[in-house]
Amino acid sequence: MPENSVVQSKISRHSAISRLLADNVVRSQGVLQTLLENAGFSVTQATLSRDLEELAATKVRDENGSLRYVLGGARATTERLLQLPGTLERWCAPLLIQATQAMNQVVLRTPPATAGTLASVIDKENLDHVLGCLAGDNTILVICDSVESATELCDKLRGLAKR
Repeated sequence: MPENSVVQSKISRHSAISRLLADNVVRSQGVLQTLLENAGFSVTQATLSRDLEELAATKVRDENGSLRYVLGGARATTERLLQLPGTLERWCAPLLIQATQAMNQVVLRTPPATAGTLASVIDKENLDHVLGCLAGDNTILVICDSVESATELCDKLRGLAKR
């Protein structure tokens, strides 16, 4: 399969996982695997585990003390996190198409429906001098504390994406 189709199918699967975790209480990978199959995605447990790691999914305790999967910002303040790792280096190459600096801001372009994933990874990294980011469908606005910081971030992200 061509690399672009692999990336596109992965992006579609990640989008489906994001929707399923937002719309359902998912307590195990087995339940999520069944939900994905019902949505037309056939995945192995190993692939699903990697996907959850790449999406920076976390397990949180709900009000009943039961664990469930959520994505980044979807947790309530009373929930305790069990962190799953994900890295900026891992995500820039497949998702970052373009990085452009505008004063103290960096505008990032991604494939459709993937800006939220990359923005979540950027937020999770707690990068020095990054004040925050906003994501649309295929565009992310990263706000830095200075023009110099934006220049450094833009160069760093381009380097990670090999662009």
